[in-house]
Amino acid sequence: MAAAWHGKVIGVSMDSDVSAAATIRVREGATYMWADIHTSDSKLSEFQVQYQAASDGTYFTMASSTSDFTTGLSHPMKYASTDVSSLANASSALIEMEVKGVYNIRFNAAAAPGSDASVNIRWQVR
Repeated sequence: MAAAWHGKVIGVSMDSDVSAAATIRVREGATYMWADIHTSDSKLSEFQVQYQAASDGTYFTMASSTSDFTTGLSHPMKYASTDVSSLANASSALIEMEVKGVYNIRFNAAAAPGSDASVNIRWQVR
């Protein structure tokens, strides 16, 4: 198993258009990823978790709707503490996913219409 590594992105400003909040390169041999997502200034209206299988590959969405983060968890998503797709202001969520064979993970977000949100993401890959 690959050694664990971690990182964070702090204070990414999101408006009401869906855009990338963070892209994390997954090293060869990694199996799992955990991410702690925190919002401030406004609630999120959308949150997506996408993966890319190769450096020149297309991104595929693995989770983006309420059921993807709650009752409808499916591989490679393993756990979500709450519905991240509409995370309230000053709230946090924890997600866990399997990343074996994944090249990149990308988190996309959007703030509620007419507002801006600040997103912090702390992550660990093992």
